[in-house]
Amino acid sequence: MPDAAFTPEESLILRVCRPGPDADRAAEVEKMLSAPLDWNRIVPLVAKHKVLPLFWDTLSRLDLIRAAMRTGGLSKLWAHYLSQLYVANRERTQLFLDMLETQADEWRTAGLELVVLKGGALIGSLYQPANRMLHDIDLAMDRAIAPQVRQHFFAAGYRHGVLDVASGLLEPLGRKAERMWLFYNHTLPPFYKATGSVLTPYHKVQVGFDFFDTEDEYAFGLAAVAAEALDKPGSRLRVPRPEHMLLNLCTHIYREGISLVYADVNDNWQLIKFCDLLGYLHLAGAELDRERFAATVQEAGLAPVCAFAFHYTARVFPDEVLAEWCTRYPMPVEAMTPHLREGSREVPGEDTFERQLFSLRAHRPARSRWNQKLGQEEW
Repeated sequence: MPDAAFTPEESLILRVCRPGPDADRAAEVEKMLSAPLDWNRIVPLVAKHKVLPLFWDTLSRLDLIRAAMRTGGLSKLWAHYLSQLYVANRERTQLFLDMLETQADEWRTAGLELVVLKGGALIGSLYQPANRMLHDIDLAMDRAIAPQVRQHFFAAGYRHGVLDVASGLLEPLGRKAERMWLFYNHTLPPFYKATGSVLTPYHKVQVGFDFFDTEDEYAFGLAAVAAEALDKPGSRLRVPRPEHMLLNLCTHIYREGISLVYADVNDNWQLIKFCDLLGYLHLAGAELDRERFAATVQEAGLAPVCAFAFHYTARVFPDEVLAEWCTRYPMPVEAMTPHLREGSREVPGEDTFERQLFSLRAHRPARSRWNQKLGQEEW
């Protein structure tokens, strides 16, 4: 049944995109589509939350697109729009992965240990290219090989830059922006390479050496993640071992959830991240060594980070599999309304989590130092 905290439109999105087994999904979604819904809200929300391909793919797989159009209020115009974006995403994601495989072959030949994270690692198991959106490719490395990695990508035709969405041109990365990346982030500035595709003109790769940034309260260097990575079946890529993968998904939810930088642009909560975490818990199952994960978390002092991720995911997707992890990593009630942070600076959170999650508010004047110094297109 829909959660009272969510509107009918939001409940539809959650039920359609919910990961894991769901025997009643088709019947419940069809029931939700028995009366007209506001697709002028649904479409922007699934796009904002990077679940548009997953949403459309699932409706198609359940054979409920006709029901959405017949009784659910979906117009023919919106249906065409969603279908076209779904196809465009599939082609873009496949291109990203094909180019990544080519690069992986080259960097492994060169002896560089790079590990693909998040969405790029989950496609082929939890997702397929058609139903997972990729903004970029995230890679992990040991900080010690950063100079060799940078040289490798430059030699392969990549360069740092700022993609001008309005013109489609890649502008040079300014010195100020480069210094911001180097001093405030545990990642190299983004690498771009021309693809020759009109649909996806540039392949974007982000390479990092810590799950957190310079001024964050926590740190987790990626040398061990790179050293202990596993071969991805049928691929030249390497992915984190299950315990590191789970930690990566948790830290991603935490970092952006409390981020003043992302809150300024109303982008600190994304449904796809909750889908990734819960979906991975269902997918990995017995492969996850609970005790090894617990030891890693305890050694790094990351229990509050994991608790944050598990409990907020449970607020979106209540689930028995997730309940186990919430019990293992309890979270005080008072901690469930977090302050937004940028380094040591804190700003009170706004509104309830559920309202923040599905807010379509406009960008606010920049409060974070990062946003005051860099335009959004520069990061």
